[in-house]
Amino acid sequence: MNSTLTKQSNINISIKILIVDDEITMDKLIRKIFRKEQRQDSYVFHYLNSADDAYSYLSKNNDVDIILMDINMPGKMNGLDLLSKVKEINPLIKTIIISAYGDMERSRSAMQLGAFDFIQKPLDQEDLKFSVKRAVEYVSEAKKVAKLLLEVDVLNYMVKNDVIDYVRNETAEPQQHDESRKEKASILVASIHCPEDFFYKENAEIIIRKLNQYFTIVTRNIHYVDGYIDSFVGTTCYAVLVGSGSLLNVFPAARNILDQVNKLETLGALENAPYFGMSLGIDYGEITIGNVGSTDPIRLERRVSGPPLQKALSLALNGPVNSIRFIHKHCFDFVFHQFHCQEEKEGTGIFEVLEPAEL
Repeated sequence: MNSTLTKQSNINISIKILIVDDEITMDKLIRKIFRKEQRQDSYVFHYLNSADDAYSYLSKNNDVDIILMDINMPGKMNGLDLLSKVKEINPLIKTIIISAYGDMERSRSAMQLGAFDFIQKPLDQEDLKFSVKRAVEYVSEAKKVAKLLLEVDVLNYMVKNDVIDYVRNETAEPQQHDESRKEKASILVASIHCPEDFFYKENAEIIIRKLNQYFTIVTRNIHYVDGYIDSFVGTTCYAVLVGSGSLLNVFPAARNILDQVNKLETLGALENAPYFGMSLGIDYGEITIGNVGSTDPIRLERRVSGPPLQKALSLALNGPVNSIRFIHKHCFDFVFHQFHCQEEKEGTGIFEVLEPAEL
């Protein structure tokens, strides 16, 4: 085995986190929040006070796993400039934006540029811990994959393919997800307004194809903003976007979903095919993720549960066709920067998204 392979296979188990903020008090605060992880050598922190210095450092060092970064900083580059360069330098780095409330528009731009999450100042310790924990999980998995790919490359060099295939088949184990945990997340529930007689009139193949046509639109848009689909139940779809920054992405994704669903109406008229509208419900809060189901007999599935799921479902099921509904107190501070909204009935706290706000 050559020296390059030996060097690459020596993967450090510590997570290196780069803090980029012109206020050194932010560095001290973050280190204080994660003092336990530092004592255990789980996290190693490095601080720089400008995006220019961070760009220079990242260009010369490939050991950074996570960046905690402000947007507004003095110098030639700001946080957004650096963020646009990070993927070119190392696409595996996860960047978490820590910025003030007044930077909402720039924070949205950061999420569009590929930021992993967004956290508002003043810092909420639990929000930061949740976000960093998620980023660490991504990075840790990426390191495992890198190590496995390296081992496979070496194995391919030394062993015949039929032997490798045999070993893979004999040692393969189903992936286990035993850990139950709580996260803060945005929940989007999409409900297809499908008339009951459609299920009686059409054959099974047409029914499934039509449902899948709508669910595919939802899935593609949710995946585009780094969310995932928790489940499909009947004519509803449950989508999850984890992290406080998810609120900056979930509403534009919802708007895109409805825009694309509306195009099906035109296509349906041309093809003489039925068109169904869709209503979306969105809520944000703490969810529980775990293996849910029966333990005897064993029938467990990785699922999300919690009040945001139930509220989003209720908003979707009770909403008019082609509507996006949300609860004011959980989401409004984020969405009004992006869209014009209107309270459905005074005092209910339930709002509907109208059209994009002018920037």
